[in-house]
Amino acid sequence: MNISRTDFLLNLFKNNEGKVLSRVFIANEVPGWDENSAQSRTIDVHVKMLRQQGHEIHTVTGAGYLYGDMKQSKKAIASMAEEKAKPIAKDYAENNDWGIPEQVIEKIFIDGFVIAKSKGNL
Repeated sequence: MNISRTDFLLNLFKNNEGKVLSRVFIANEVPGWDENSAQSRTIDVHVKMLRQQGHEIHTVTGAGYLYGDMKQSKKAIASMAEEKAKPIAKDYAENNDWGIPEQVIEKIFIDGFVIAKSKGNL
C-alpha cells in the first residue's frame, strides 16, 4: 500500500496530538524527506494542504507545528515556555546575587514567554 507524504504527515500529527513537532523532527520522520526539507517550504506546503482539508494544525512560532485544539496548543506553549525558562532561571539564580529564589525567577520567565508567545513575539 502506497501512502502519500501528506497522508503520512497527517498520521504523524495524529499520533503526536497535543505535542509540538519541530520541522527537523517532521523531516526526519517522513519518508523521502531530510534536513533540507526542514529548511525549504516543503513541509509548509503539505501543512497548508492538510489545513485546507479542515485539519486543525497550529504553527508554534520558533518551535514547529501542533495538531489539535487550541486548549492543547496553549498547554504545549506553556510547556515549551517552562522548558525554555528553567535553564535561564537557574543561570540567573546562580550568577546573580539578587537574593531572589530560583523558583520566583523561573515563574517570571515562564510568564514572560507565555505573554510574548500569545502576542506573537516568539
